[in-house]
Amino acid sequence: MVDSLDCPAHLHTPDCAAVEAEVRDAVCEVTPKQQEICQALAQGMTVSLIARDMGHCWHTIERQVKRIRRHFRDRELDAWDA
Repeated sequence: MVDSLDCPAHLHTPDCAAVEAEVRDAVCEVTPKQQEICQALAQGMTVSLIARDMGHCWHTIERQVKRIRRHFRDRELDAWDA
């Protein structure tokens, strides 16, 4: 599960908490590898660094990021898609 998706202190509102819960649920629905990528992205890592750490080509990680974004978009969480 991703722990680094907490709202900043000044944004702790019921709406933020609800979106945060939806994002956590969406992350729990993707594959374990995609969850690991989400965690790394939430920590500010680049695709290249994630690829190196996971022992994959950056194209592989980029493809997984696209799948994660599609999953978020399907759940109408695309406002969180950077």
